[in-house]
Formats: sequence, structure tokens, C-alpha cells
Amino acid sequence: MANSLAIGIVAYNNTNEEITSVLERWRQQSRSFGQAFVVANSPLEDLAAIEQVATVLQPDSNLGFAAGANLIGRSAMLAGATHLLLTNLDVEILSPLLLEKLETVFNAQPDATFVSPAIALWPDTSLVWYRGAHIARPIWVSRHPGINRRFESPSGQILPTGYFSGCCVLMDLTRFNELGGFDESLFMYYDEAELALRAAARGWRSYFLDEPLLAHEKPGRKFTANESYWHARNSAILLKRFEHGPARFFGQIGQWLMAPVQMTRCDSHTARAAYLAGIRGRPFPGA
Repeated sequence: MANSLAIGIVAYNNTNEEITSVLERWRQQSRSFGQAFVVANSPLEDLAAIEQVATVLQPDSNLGFAAGANLIGRSAMLAGATHLLLTNLDVEILSPLLLEKLETVFNAQPDATFVSPAIALWPDTSLVWYRGAHIARPIWVSRHPGINRRFESPSGQILPTGYFSGCCVLMDLTRFNELGGFDESLFMYYDEAELALRAAARGWRSYFLDEPLLAHEKPGRKFTANESYWHARNSAILLKRFEHGPARFFGQIGQWLMAPVQMTRCDSHTARAAYLAGIRGRPFPGA
């Protein structure tokens, strides 16, 4: 993959310092990469400053994560990249070998299409944020084994997973673009699961490297109103898309039975109202 690896960031309401600092930390990896791309889903404070370290892609409106990542994927491939690392800005890199180790998965597994590391919480990196994930079907609820629990004996093994983490994923760009990228109608959340499922239908797998090489700066599992809405809406949409007959019927009943439990994760009355609007397929409250 020499000189064919790009990095991409979808930015929204982030400062110049956050963007440049994260890119500088990625530049310190043992495995160098070529071009960096930043999608500015909100206006940047100082465009010229960011353009010194990355190619800035400026849409006319907030594309959300899914469409923003697709824009990066197309741009990176046109620039000659074969692989793309998508990363959040709210991360802490725990190893200078992260890129190098993720790259070895593609060498070891010819069907590898999306690869994430195990991800710890920040600042307590002894706790799990991501260690593989799957969708509980037919109710279409995401499951993250071990989340908020202690990292017990990370194996360093390459393990298959239901879907990767958009927080940090190295992807095969040819396959990503052939799949059409993320489903842009999902905006954000459940987009990784939907894409991984379509990839798996072609025999293209998602893997995670069971070693905490990155940490995520998102404590707890509380959802804002915006997060609550898209979680509920997209879960309901994908249930209808992928489940049929009795599975759809029982899945929809299961989603409503699970709703009170899911809403305990909402951080306010407004967030709970947004969750209910999402599961009913209604517009975001106040939109």
C-alpha cells in the first residue's frame, strides 16, 4: 500500500486546533500516509490554516457523517489512494503502530474490506469502548460486547465482526466505492452496520484487531436529542428494509417493547421525545 493510504475526517463544529492536532498525531505514525481530506460540515474558523495540512471539501450544507464520508471516499480514490482511514476527531491514539497493524489485516485476510482496532474509553483506557459489534435481529438493536467493562486479556488476534467502528476504520476504497459507500439517507448511526451487511453479501468481511490501539473521548452512553432521533429512526428503517414476514412483525413489536429501556439512555425529555419521533418515522421535533 506504499503511498496509497489516505486519511479522512468528517468535521462538524470543530475548531482549527482540534483538526490540526489530530492530523499531526496521525502524522507521527510509523506508517506514513499520503493525502488527508477534511469535510467541513460547518464553516471553519480559518480555512487557509487547515488547507496547509489537508484537502478541504466544503459542501453547501451539513451532509452528516454518511454523505461526508462518501465524499471523502470518492475524492481519495480520484487522488490515487487504494485505502482510506476514516477517523473521528474525539480520539486519542495509543500506539504509533496503529496504521501499520491495521494494514497487516488486509495482508492476512484477502476478504478484509473494513478493519477497526479495539477501542478503549478515554481517559480510563482500561475500559472497553469497542471490541467488535453486531446487530441483534430482527429488532435491529446494536450490541457492543464488553462496553464499559475492563479490557480482559486482549488477544491481538484478527477477529471477524458484524460491523466496524466509524470512529476509526481502515477500508478498501475500491470495494467501498463499488458498494456505493454509506447509505446517505441514514445521515449518521447504523450506517456502518448497514454497509457492513451489504459488503458481507458479496463475501467482503469486517474485522477488528483485538488490541486497544485507540481511545474514544465519549464517556457513558447517554444520547442527545439528535443522537436519540437518528438511532431510533435508522433502526426502524433498517428493520423494515432487511426483515420480512414474521421477522418484521416480531421485530417491530420488539423495538416498541425495548423503547422504554432504550430511552433510559436519552439525556433529557427533549431527547426522549426525539427518540419517539424517530421510531415512529416522523420528522425531528421542531424541524
